[in-house]
Amino acid sequence: MQGDNPLSDSVIQKFAKTGGELCKNVFLLNKSGIITTANGLRIACLGGRYDPEIYASAEAPPGFSSPFFSSHTMERLLSNTLTTSTAKQSYKSLADIQSTASSSQLIDVLITNAWPAAITNISSTPLPSPELSSIGAHPLDDTIRRTKPRYHFAAGGGQPPMFWEREPFLWSDEDNRVSRFVSLGAFGGEPTSGKKQRWFYAFSIAPNSAAATPAPRPANATKNPFTEAQSFARPMKRPHESTAEGENYIFGNVRQPQKRTRVAATRVQMPPMRVERALYQRLSRTDEASRRIHMQDMQQPRASQAEGGLHMPRLRERRALYR
Repeated sequence: MQGDNPLSDSVIQKFAKTGGELCKNVFLLNKSGIITTANGLRIACLGGRYDPEIYASAEAPPGFSSPFFSSHTMERLLSNTLTTSTAKQSYKSLADIQSTASSSQLIDVLITNAWPAAITNISSTPLPSPELSSIGAHPLDDTIRRTKPRYHFAAGGGQPPMFWEREPFLWSDEDNRVSRFVSLGAFGGEPTSGKKQRWFYAFSIAPNSAAATPAPRPANATKNPFTEAQSFARPMKRPHESTAEGENYIFGNVRQPQKRTRVAATRVQMPPMRVERALYQRLSRTDEASRRIHMQDMQQPRASQAEGGLHMPRLRERRALYR
């Protein structure tokens, strides 16, 4: 299975030529897919590492030359879980295709490079490194909810990878189906916390059947981190707003002083005060006697001015004076 790095061209060509066998007893799993063993065990895999931007923007499933997987890679994995076919299956008719269809997406073993994001929730097992609590891939959580693997092995737990085994958890909607998660350490890795890095894991598993007796509940089982994950999800934080333009958390939107703009000039303004109204307000502040005097003073001509208009000599009389 592909890890954090792109594969070389020689390995990619060998995979395409042999269908996955690189050398004797060494096989390379596809980027995403599922195989069914002879006794009915369903094993799925998802290679590569998770990058949110590439996961959402890739137009096609990345190949081995890219170290990442995308939403198309995940969709291909989920679609393959609906079939029970094997690599050597040959289809001769529509009936052959329909006979391999599965009514369930449940798988027995899931092998991935990335961690699911919710796997560390509701766990009391200490992590070998604090950074492992935030390396998970959120899209992988939904795949776990759909496929409910009985064993999930991951290889990308840190740099270098470190061993961590979570407590088992149950799926109440599948007759308390038990799931276990194991992150394998690097081969020959340095010990952490006085413990050797385990790059292998021994276990026994048998195919599930309708007549099989349900497995007993493990003593150290916890609540399901994938069905209880929403209660642990932190609320989305509001984006940071600058103090120059943002809203004050007490006083609301505080307007900062700025130059007058055209937009401000178009706002509705109070009509200007008329001259008559201003004069009336001024007169109302004086007593009645001074108001009469003031009004008479404005209406009557001044004492230095003679009554009537100015007397202008006739034109003929003016000409006679100049003769």
